[in-house]
Amino acid sequence: MLYAFPVGLIAIAFGLRAGVGAGLVAVALIVVWVVVDDVSLSLAGWVSRVVSILLLGLLLGDASDRLRRSDAENRRLEAAALLYREAIEINDSVVQGMAAAQWRWRRAVRTSACELSSIRSPRRRTWCRA
Repeated sequence: MLYAFPVGLIAIAFGLRAGVGAGLVAVALIVVWVVVDDVSLSLAGWVSRVVSILLLGLLLGDASDRLRRSDAENRRLEAAALLYREAIEINDSVVQGMAAAQWRWRRAVRTSACELSSIRSPRRRTWCRA
């Protein structure tokens, strides 16, 4: 069970594949320990060691990968939201600029009409407010 800590650290740091790989290396080291020290393990002993180490690497690695994907998705959505806000600001400034240009154009047309009408009849300039 001393292999649980390194397997967990590797799984968290490097993800699912590395976690499962570290679990398999830990199982191989358990096999080496059993062969070298001539330890007798029952089926329950093997299952408890192998399954726990492999599940630890698998589950922690999967959780680590999901956390990384979630973080990347969150950063992508934040960047998209920033682009959206910038696009709205640009759109607002364009619309405001067009409204100001339209107002200036109408004022210029009205002024031109007033000047033309005052040239034709200088006394009749009551409707112009330039």
